[in-house]
Amino acid sequence: MPCFGINRDYGISPNCLVLILVCGIFVNIFIALPVYALGKAVHEKYKLLKFWTVLPLIFAEIMLFNCIIGIVGLIWRNPYLLLYKSVLGFIILLMEIIILPQILLMLPNLHREVENMLNRTTTTSNEKLLYGDVLNLIQSEYNCCGITGPEIWNKFYENDTLPDSCCQYELLNRTCTYENAIKVTCVNRFESIKYPLFLIGISTIIIIVSIQSILVIVSYKLSYLY
Repeated sequence: MPCFGINRDYGISPNCLVLILVCGIFVNIFIALPVYALGKAVHEKYKLLKFWTVLPLIFAEIMLFNCIIGIVGLIWRNPYLLLYKSVLGFIILLMEIIILPQILLMLPNLHREVENMLNRTTTTSNEKLLYGDVLNLIQSEYNCCGITGPEIWNKFYENDTLPDSCCQYELLNRTCTYENAIKVTCVNRFESIKYPLFLIGISTIIIIVSIQSILVIVSYKLSYLY
């Protein structure tokens, strides 16, 4: 039976449902593997057992486990595995609905959170290393220096030197200093791009939640067809 078509007994053709589920599983794998790799790298490099460093690992592992259940359920044509995938997929969907908007709301203030963590006396050396690397990444990506100014780097560098990311487009075989640093702060840079980032974030959340919702429905329907 071809995929495209309507079956009078089942509605959408079962073959079409299988194709949708297989495509959705590969999309989930494409999302989960980079998340898992990133979470693993952060955990191994910084040795932090914080909720926000462990969560990506747990979330990615659950998604990959759910994908394996779906693949095995399709190969064996096992309704119980497909029903289990549907239930677990619904749990993942709830996690996405709760967590992704929180991440989206946090992004516009990420630079301030980095600054607060770097300035806290209770912040561990590994946490400062992580947040310093995050700030370096922000500076390299958006061509800025410091949150509200380059002074944030005084606790990491001596003799008024700064990381190379503060002089990304101006450094010519010289040490980056206050004199040749980029004059634009990351706060000012974020103010000009936060609305486009917010729109991209909303679109991404809608796409991810929509895909997961479709997979839950398709898995549930196939569990009864088998």
